Amino acid sequence: MDPKSAPIYSSCEDDPELYDQLCDFVIGLADEIDRLQDAEADGALERLGELCRDLEPRARTYGYGMLAEVALQVSESCLEQKPESAQAALVELTEIGQRIRRGHRGAS
Repeated sequence: MDPKSAPIYSSCEDDPELYDQLCDFVIGLADEIDRLQDAEADGALERLGELCRDLEPRARTYGYGMLAEVALQVSESCLEQKPESAQAALVELTEIGQRIRRGHRGAS
């Protein structure tokens, strides 16, 4: 399997105290990514940056460091008014989101 398409698993998946919230996060991730893509398509860099600044700490909380890092990249690109960089990072974020859903047993 191509490493860029391999499922991504949460480092918190076995934490019973976080599991229900983790499931909710992963299940809602597709809608959240849709909102990010809509903001980017509308050219709303400020909104896109805000959404990614909100996503980044939640992704870390639920054990998805890679997602958090890319959300931070999108946010920084938006702050720097670099729409091409924001778009490229958003494509990567979208792919990571798909891999997270494949790796999370509660999201099927």
